[in-house]
Amino acid sequence: MTYFAPCFNCAADKATCERRATMRKALKGTGITSAKFNCPDRQAKFRRGQRVEFDWRYYDNESGEYGIPEGNTATFVGTIMREKPGNRRFSIRVDQDGEAYDVKPADILKSPEFTSVRHDDIRALDETDKQMCRDCGAYRDATDCARLCYSKEYHPNPVEECWKP
Repeated sequence: MTYFAPCFNCAADKATCERRATMRKALKGTGITSAKFNCPDRQAKFRRGQRVEFDWRYYDNESGEYGIPEGNTATFVGTIMREKPGNRRFSIRVDQDGEAYDVKPADILKSPEFTSVRHDDIRALDETDKQMCRDCGAYRDATDCARLCYSKEYHPNPVEECWKP
């Protein structure tokens, strides 16, 4: 069985993907067990601006027995910013008003506003997508983008380009 690198974290159905079937047929009998190739049909599992919830594992020193830290899981809500290079993780802007079992994102996340999460820990929510700035991650309806991005002389994109999907 051959591992196809672009197929990892792809939303397309692996059973009906034409590109995957073509590559499988071409490599059959060669003994190749892993293949990397450019796939124009690849679809990310989550799209930019999509509202999601994700699980975050953390260790609490006070709840463990005999001083051994106990592993806990908190669930937070956020917005997908982008798929990170290598297709292994997604950058997420975390909603700060979310709270799980009296734990806030600022209590356990190193960077409470933005974090990187594995795709297995993310679940899509049935909410409308939010438009986000590509450079600073501010929501379209917020004034943060003007303060963070447009006040800088080296802003790489014109204002209109910043909000395109």
